[in-house]
Amino acid sequence: MRHDTLLHPDLAEGARVLIAKGRLLAEREPELYRSATRGRIELTRFFYTELGWTLEVLEAADMIRLRKRREDVPSARGLRIRREGQDPVPASRLVLLLSALACEQLWRRPRMTLNDLLQSVAQVCAADSENSLLPRFPVVPGDGVSKQEAHRNRHSLVDALRLLQADGTIAVDRSLDQAAGDGGDAVVSASRDRLTAKFSSLSPSLLNLAQLPPHRHAQVLATDRITEDDELPDNQAEPDLTEAPEIRRAVRGETTRRRFRAMRRLVDDPGTDPGGRRLPAVVHRPQPRAHRAARARPSGHRAP
Repeated sequence: MRHDTLLHPDLAEGARVLIAKGRLLAEREPELYRSATRGRIELTRFFYTELGWTLEVLEAADMIRLRKRREDVPSARGLRIRREGQDPVPASRLVLLLSALACEQLWRRPRMTLNDLLQSVAQVCAADSENSLLPRFPVVPGDGVSKQEAHRNRHSLVDALRLLQADGTIAVDRSLDQAAGDGGDAVVSASRDRLTAKFSSLSPSLLNLAQLPPHRHAQVLATDRITEDDELPDNQAEPDLTEAPEIRRAVRGETTRRRFRAMRRLVDDPGTDPGGRRLPAVVHRPQPRAHRAARARPSGHRAP
């Protein structure tokens, strides 16, 4: 990192939180939010210059968002659901899908009861499940739907709301654990400004994802940031810099992309080296007392 890009100390903690969480919320980190808002130019330049990431200050949403989408998504770092009194568990595919459908419904009606939201999501799924575009999501027992299935689906939507509540997208007027346990209702409210900033990628319909194989989806969804899909393969030789100005520009661009990729791994995946290999964990084992004393003695000193 170059000396001229070092952050002011007042912005360093805000940058750390942005890297860890991807956002700063005015109601949760008011001091960091105010400092980052005042230093938005320096922060924006820092993230773009050093990591190729885009910072957005969304004052209407009382949020600062760091867009750090990447093609090589860490496979062991998915969203986790936190339930009261339980260890966090990875969010299932259904829960992730329901979180997107809940955002869609809350965009139309920013304030809904939990039961109304359940019915709205169930209707959307029922309309598209026959074409296998969405899964079946019955929430009322009867007509081949058991109480267990309806109860399980309700809990899945509550888990989706837990994810949205954790990142500040929605607010709920009562405990979601209580709403899931006693079958009672709750009021879910959302800010359209935060819903607008929720998803980083362009619309899948605009990107023609349906025409691409699944293994290319993450690559295409990350195309409007640092374009890593046109990198040189690791085993391809670098071109001769003396050939033409166009080649020199291309190589400079490739060098920048490689630097960004290395910096991102160091910042975002501290357990992985820039070459992509997982580094072994460092284990500190207690040393015997005699060994510690020997290391502490000055050189040439003999024990009595």
